[in-house]
Amino acid sequence: MTFETQKMVAEQVANQTVILARGTANKIVQQAQANAQIVAQTVAAEMSSYGNLSQALGFGASDALDYVWWDTLQSAALQLGKADGKEFLIGLEPAAYISGGTRGGGGGAGAPKTK
Repeated sequence: MTFETQKMVAEQVANQTVILARGTANKIVQQAQANAQIVAQTVAAEMSSYGNLSQALGFGASDALDYVWWDTLQSAALQLGKADGKEFLIGLEPAAYISGGTRGGGGGAGAPKTK
């Protein structure tokens, strides 16, 4: 190959690299925007649902927050496969979650009591 041919090949390879990098960057941006839209829609739907639930059951602000709190804890337990029903409450000390203190075994905020 001549020098001119090698130069043309190098320029094409450089162009391919730049185009591929831009494509990858655009893909990441699009995925991030899609994830942000999903989160926004999910939050809006949950706000509407909890608002409807609170209104239908006559919950006050505190009652609604308590419901969301316990529902979130149970959902997390179910996702971890650690509770099929109310078993997730065993060893739970709500004051540790609420106060952020280290109660019952010093496990930190949110840690269940140790025996």
